[in-house]
Amino acid sequence: MTVRPSETVVVRRPCGCPGFLVICRAALVTAWAGCVTNLAVVADHSAGRRADRQRTVDRPEPLIGGYVSDTYAVPPRVLADLVPGALARDAVLVGLGAALTGGAAQVAVSIEPISPVPLTGQTLAVLLVGAVLGPARGAASMVLYLAAGLAGLPWFADGASGAALVSLGYVIGFVVAGAVVGELARRGGDRTPLRTAGTMVIGNLCVYAFGVPYLAVAAHLSPAKALDAGVVPFLAGDALKVLLATALLPAAWAVVRRVRDDKR
Repeated sequence: MTVRPSETVVVRRPCGCPGFLVICRAALVTAWAGCVTNLAVVADHSAGRRADRQRTVDRPEPLIGGYVSDTYAVPPRVLADLVPGALARDAVLVGLGAALTGGAAQVAVSIEPISPVPLTGQTLAVLLVGAVLGPARGAASMVLYLAAGLAGLPWFADGASGAALVSLGYVIGFVVAGAVVGELARRGGDRTPLRTAGTMVIGNLCVYAFGVPYLAVAAHLSPAKALDAGVVPFLAGDALKVLLATALLPAAWAVVRRVRDDKR
């Protein structure tokens, strides 16, 4: 190729961080394996529920970890099922889930001008709330969080409230993520580290599915720039949050199993 004197040749150098690329590839492979595992768990769970309906439950009595009968024990679907009570329990848990998310939103770091969306601890709180409370209570917690913030309660990221936020789409995505993660957890998606990683990745994708398009419209960004501002700066933090959830949730279930075994 002949280069004229008036032309400028831009040489793009390859990334000089091969170790980082290896870590990213390993994280993607682990997340993909977790997602595939969760799909298999969903199929197995559907078949298991059909088999459960054919069994007879006689005189159920309260038991840590579910209910016991003369024939078999019904295990808890999510960690919140271990808490006694019904309606009052659910109301308290929904409120606590919303409060936890609001508190995590105050752990915020501005990254402007890279992105108008700050770095926060919200996503980890949302994923944990969904996994612990289950689909209905997890989604209800996020609906409460969204509604109270829109009504003026200053517990969106960095003490913000109202609808005039370019990051509001992420909060809307929290509702879907709470339901989806809760449903996957109810089907066993938080019992092992691999399944938990897949569940958390799916939850993050739910948040981005609403947050990025909303950001593009609200901030007048092209789709490519919306991805650069609404996804790329948060990938490292998301990986850390997935690792934390992968350590916490299976460990909590291990404690539950140990307590149940000691009571038998």
